[in-house]
Amino acid sequence: MFAPILPPKRALQRARIAALGALTWLGACFEDVSEPNDEPQSSTSSSMCMVGAETCGCYPNGTCNDGLTCLSEFCVRVTGDATGGTGTGSSFTSASTPTSDGTETGADPTSTTLESQDASGEDATTAPDDLPAQIVANADGWTSRTENLHGFQGAWFTFTSPFGATISPTPAWTPTTLGEMCVSGTVDQVPCTSSYSGIYEGCDYENYWGAGAGLHLCAPDADQDPPPDGEVNYTISECPWADLADLRGFSFRIAGQVPPDTRVVFRERDYVSSPYVVVHSTAVTALFQDAQYFTDRLLEVENIVGLELTLSASPAESRSFDFCIYDLTPLF
Repeated sequence: MFAPILPPKRALQRARIAALGALTWLGACFEDVSEPNDEPQSSTSSSMCMVGAETCGCYPNGTCNDGLTCLSEFCVRVTGDATGGTGTGSSFTSASTPTSDGTETGADPTSTTLESQDASGEDATTAPDDLPAQIVANADGWTSRTENLHGFQGAWFTFTSPFGATISPTPAWTPTTLGEMCVSGTVDQVPCTSSYSGIYEGCDYENYWGAGAGLHLCAPDADQDPPPDGEVNYTISECPWADLADLRGFSFRIAGQVPPDTRVVFRERDYVSSPYVVVHSTAVTALFQDAQYFTDRLLEVENIVGLELTLSASPAESRSFDFCIYDLTPLF
């Protein structure tokens, strides 16, 4: 077994300032509400009907506001055992955790839950030699191209801002015996010089931007030549052992305590910050076409080198997190 290739100093620095780069677009003042692009949109919504509201269309992830259930693509109020998902912008706790046989157990009727759905909408396929489509890691926090259907390979890593954040394990999150990848930690409140009616000024985002965890998608192992020009990871378009040209995104399930505004970031080469998809549900489908950004810059799919989950710091409150992801599946 070879040792995992952890992120080089230059790449890790890029990841550690990713959230900072995004926050600089907000200017000197920050209002602690989700950006307009964070709200899911619906092609069936109109100015007279708010997405997620009763009798209106469901959110794209199949959830509705508190107390409502998504049925036939509309949010309705039902009685009995059916429960709907929460609206966006609030933390959630999964009602169940996976077991070794693929079932879920441990439901807590007092916890805040989101309705789980099929994250990919497709049946997972396997090669003739029964390689799984899911991306999994070995005990060292390394995914080998010989152990998954599509040839993804790279290290799983964690990172934090210079101050006000902790994350465990470090430097690489590692799998549980059930194949989950888990992280936990805290993100402190961002110190600001002043605040008024939810408007914060003089906030130290440079040092208090949060924490994150990610994985490289096409990294050479110790027996392979590195990419040219001093790069350490291949992009998905130049990966020499995998055909990823038709990759559309990823799906996975997430269980545990997940802070609001947790984001799936499609990390691009040579960018400080990259487009993202906000996590709204326990069943996550993150498609490249849905990636959001603070400006109208489009995601450069051909330059993607990794996938990250970022936990953003807030000037209004401190946050803690403790979650696992599983069934990480590429979507083609």
